[in-house]
Amino acid sequence: YKRQAEYWSDLASWAQVMLLVAVAAVLGIAGIAVRPARDPAVGRMLSVMWAASVVAAGAAVGIGIDAGTDWTGEAAGFIIGLAALALAVPMALAHRRPLQHVVMFAAAALTAVTATTLVVEFDAMWFGFGALAFGSAWLAASLADRLPAPATGEALGAATAIIGAQTLSADTVGPWGELVGLAVAAVLVALGLRRRPKVLLALGVVAVFLFVPQTVFAVFGETAAALVVLFVAGVVLIGFAARRGRGLALPAQKDGAGAEQSGGGEEHQHEEQAGSIR
Repeated sequence: YKRQAEYWSDLASWAQVMLLVAVAAVLGIAGIAVRPARDPAVGRMLSVMWAASVVAAGAAVGIGIDAGTDWTGEAAGFIIGLAALALAVPMALAHRRPLQHVVMFAAAALTAVTATTLVVEFDAMWFGFGALAFGSAWLAASLADRLPAPATGEALGAATAIIGAQTLSADTVGPWGELVGLAVAAVLVALGLRRRPKVLLALGVVAVFLFVPQTVFAVFGETAAALVVLFVAGVVLIGFAARRGRGLALPAQKDGAGAEQSGGGEEHQHEEQAGSIR
């Protein structure tokens, strides 16, 4: 008597692969079937189904590699990332939603990290450089509208660049890692001031509060001068924020005043016309 499989671990590897491939195919085809619908709820359901389809396909590839090859973790991760990316990219292009962009980003990041580990000996500094370069490239592509759902790409790229800069700051000797972080913060703030919504500005402000203290203490050490510089930097940031807030409020006030003057002028003109008729 042979016991039937009751748990996932009881299934043979080939059965697990076939089941995951079937799940990925069913979810992908179901997403294609419901795509013409314009109901927002159906659109969200499509996003979830296609995201789950990519995950199932990646898991099937991973189990197949583990069962049928002796590849190392890096090589297996690279193949899994490529397979997921090959499925996630057309889905993100066909259904331009944030969730599809997140899945595509995750697959691209996995591919990039594992490819790097196959070429060089991976350590914290390489991770910092890689995350900074990858995040900056992703941010630039999103700003140029080269990626679907670019607002999501901007946030993901900026956050990845900050993580890379923070890794460099923690792993390097001397203040140059912190200076790289300050440069990233300055770029994000400058971009965020020109764009709506202000996601980049919010991330830039987070980066400023993250890297300014680190840079000050890296340059001056734990001395009184560091506290003075940190205090001055805080005052400057608060002053900049207050001035920027007034600058955003003034155009709205001017527009309101202009509309009121225009309305008053039109009313005066109507009175003059009425007087001339009389």
